Amino acid sequence: MADELHSFGNYEILEKIASGGMASVFLAKRRGMHGFEKIVAIKKILEHLADNEEFLDMFINEAKLAAQLTHQNIVQIFELGKIGNSFFMVMEYVKGQDLRQIIKTSISKKINIPLLSLEIIRQVCSGLDYAHRKRDLNNVSLNVVHRDISPQNIRISYEGEIKIVDFGIAKAATQNESTRAGVLKGKVSYMSPEQAWGKVIDHRSDIFSTGIILYELITGIKCFKGETPLETLEYVREAKFTPPKEVNPKIPNEICEIIKKSLTKNPLDRYQYASEMKDDIEKFIYGSKYPKDSFDLSKFMQIVFKDDIRAEEERLSEMIKKSNQPVQTVETEKVIFSSPETTPTVPTIKKDIPPGTAKKKISIVMAKDARSGGEQSAFVTIVKGIIYFLLPFLFLWNFYPNLYHLLLNSIPIDEKAYNVLDFRVDDLPKIIIGISRASTAPVKVNPKAVQYTKIIIKDRDIEKILVNGEQAEISEKNNHTYVWGVPTNEKLKIDVFKRNHKPHSFEIFLNNVHPIKAFDLKFVPDEFLVEFKTEPEGAKIYFGSKELPDLTPFDYYIDAPERDKVYEYSFEYKDFGIYTSTFLPGDSTYFPAHHKFIREYGYFTIKVIPKGLIFLGKKQIGLSSGNFTKIKMLVGKYKIRIYNPDAEVSEYINVTIEKDKEFTREVILNVNIGWVQIISNPPNLHVFVDGKDVGLTPIPKLKLDKGVHKIVIRHDELGDRIFERVIIPNQTIIVEVDFFN
Repeated sequence: MADELHSFGNYEILEKIASGGMASVFLAKRRGMHGFEKIVAIKKILEHLADNEEFLDMFINEAKLAAQLTHQNIVQIFELGKIGNSFFMVMEYVKGQDLRQIIKTSISKKINIPLLSLEIIRQVCSGLDYAHRKRDLNNVSLNVVHRDISPQNIRISYEGEIKIVDFGIAKAATQNESTRAGVLKGKVSYMSPEQAWGKVIDHRSDIFSTGIILYELITGIKCFKGETPLETLEYVREAKFTPPKEVNPKIPNEICEIIKKSLTKNPLDRYQYASEMKDDIEKFIYGSKYPKDSFDLSKFMQIVFKDDIRAEEERLSEMIKKSNQPVQTVETEKVIFSSPETTPTVPTIKKDIPPGTAKKKISIVMAKDARSGGEQSAFVTIVKGIIYFLLPFLFLWNFYPNLYHLLLNSIPIDEKAYNVLDFRVDDLPKIIIGISRASTAPVKVNPKAVQYTKIIIKDRDIEKILVNGEQAEISEKNNHTYVWGVPTNEKLKIDVFKRNHKPHSFEIFLNNVHPIKAFDLKFVPDEFLVEFKTEPEGAKIYFGSKELPDLTPFDYYIDAPERDKVYEYSFEYKDFGIYTSTFLPGDSTYFPAHHKFIREYGYFTIKVIPKGLIFLGKKQIGLSSGNFTKIKMLVGKYKIRIYNPDAEVSEYINVTIEKDKEFTREVILNVNIGWVQIISNPPNLHVFVDGKDVGLTPIPKLKLDKGVHKIVIRHDELGDRIFERVIIPNQTIIVEVDFFN
């Protein structure tokens, strides 16, 4: 696959765009039936690595895993194949810039991007969390770890889409001979401590690397930077960095806490899943005072890289023209796997387009992308005036949803220059202008061709949505998922698929008066993961009253959990004692049941009436007989059982022991029993209570339920003596009889 233009299989190479020590990357065009074309990126493994079987095996296996990842924040792998002696990988092409270049450009143009940084990291966390939790068809975790999360491996499209690249590549790269024999290579300053020490790593290593990027985006300085590479490595190994507040005191405390938690040396103290980090970022974004457009990546990319976008479009257009020339085709020897490329079918409002008309689609914000020209500029000026005039009337939208029809139906259509703007009901400035690149004349938008209807699902992490069985294009914004261009005036069956949840189906009917509907769906998880972890490891685990078969750490799955049920769990560890807590599943699919045992002591003081044995688990730790008993205990949360052996009743209480503090509680057991003592002269006489033989006198203490009882003491020669006595809870009465008096 040389640098010159040529074809192989269904692909036509357009340009070599990057090269490194392991692979070269090419821009290519994929050809299909009926003139289908798609721009893709092809990563070709360098030929000198073809003889390294260990590298190739790992590369192929990791690529197969990575190809199973289909998420809006992960670059999709379409195909892995072989041509000649070289392997190649076909991937989604992201027209944009990597985060490293964005940082450099922002610095050179003196543009601050801290708020945009939060949105970038939020979406990176979304992609990582999906990959880390990915399971195969047998519901077995794929244990996907990226291993090389860095600014170079995060791409942002000019439309503001964020994509993680090179899943599965980093692990294979470790089998390259030049990275072995004790030589630590790679982006050391973005490694986790465990990775820098050469230890076994898991998904939490990626979270640490993500925290490094967030630190650098927020503070504007390197997180780990020593005088020498070795000194940098030591900083990474010890997770030693300057606190963000010392770099810039204006950084919000919430952001400092997110950075701190993501960059802890011990993985157990770190965010356990990327979704936890994402949730904390979202809490700050949606609860902050900053305007929401402060987090608009699309607007940022369009402004900052305006010249790059124009240059790339021109270069790509020129390459596509050249690609139409006849070229030599090389057949692909072997396709190891190929993911079917499907273009989601979106229900839309259609308009017949004249034959030969170019179907170009562009987006224009306030006519900023309009071509310069006397006639057009004047038109744009007029339109902008109309827009600003209309803005005060936006409140009418709530009362008259068809207002935009009035605007659009009054504008004529130029059929020769057919272009359609994306239209959103909540985005008035976009509804006025359509610009044709084939004509200098301003073009108005045909309302029949505009996708103005939408469904809103008030939830995120939606995997796909089917409209009448066809997959619709979806977008996510502000924790909501949107489906655009939904047909009106017909009944629609909607199927919503949320990751790791059971599908939700319903029917709707949209019309021109009510073109928008929002739904707050209650999804039921397929299963719920409880991740039991303690420090130190090796604690017994109790889930409810059931002891689990393994010690911590242990992953436990609940099938079809009840959303609103409170689940209780406990850890018991040697002389550390027992820790008890609860959780509520809600809409989540995961709960981190984590606890760190610390040998610090406090005191538990209890008084039990009438009396009670005090148990912690199966171990008796005290006794109270109507008086206060003080017990020294380790700091923690416990469930204590108070047991009265006479009444055979128990009561449970929750106890929180704090360092050097006393937790006091008084418990009155609802025993509902009393006692009777029976004495006779002569002794050894039969006693019957409520008709039941209870033994021979003397009876020192007989337990009876509260209430009235009939007591009979029988002498074989002198007959029976009969008594009725009232038993009072927690009290003892005496029945005494002398047959000789």
